[in-house]
Amino acid sequence: MTTIKDVAKYANVSVATVSRVLNQKGYVSKEAEKAVTSAIEALNYKPNAIARTLYHKTSGMIGLLVPDIANPFFPELARSIEDVALKKGYTVVLCNTDSELVKEQQYVRALQQKYVDGLILATGTGSYEHYQSLDMPVVALDRFVSSDIPTVVSENKNGAKAATTHLIEKGCTFIAHLRGPKGLAPADDRYEGFKEVVEANGIAHIIVETGSRSKKRKKRFNIC
Repeated sequence: MTTIKDVAKYANVSVATVSRVLNQKGYVSKEAEKAVTSAIEALNYKPNAIARTLYHKTSGMIGLLVPDIANPFFPELARSIEDVALKKGYTVVLCNTDSELVKEQQYVRALQQKYVDGLILATGTGSYEHYQSLDMPVVALDRFVSSDIPTVVSENKNGAKAATTHLIEKGCTFIAHLRGPKGLAPADDRYEGFKEVVEANGIAHIIVETGSRSKKRKKRFNIC
């Protein structure tokens, strides 16, 4: 296996010069940079990713935590995030938490040990205290974590109101709402939007409490 010493010898420069070229840090003359680049290509040198991660405390990876990958929403979300990340030179590590706090915390610790460059949270455990002390960028998707963490959310309530209004305009007189987990902000907002419109228009409706997991559960039907 080709080493950085082999590259330095081939290019007739010091190991430190090769390191500066690889890391793009520090001064390197144009001639030395060209010699190192040519040596890397000639020897087909591949830098040790693990060593670089340990040295720089960065990995070029982003952790994405989702509650249930079997939910059709999250594969679509993960694919979009991956497409954008790859264009920026990052790799996405997908972690399925099953909406379990202990499992989520285990993933976060593992990702920290791998020196991921940031976390994207789409989890729904309802407990986020363990993110407050993380020394890395964190962004939340479709859920509020804290005032210190940036959040990207959809207009869930307005979306539910628009969808319900559309059904009424199409002549629907009895509408079902598949309600997500209580206490989860997106699900609560959609429920509130739906209720606001059907009650204002006197429309008969049914609420089906489905949860968000793919596992079979007993469903409770409430005729309203």
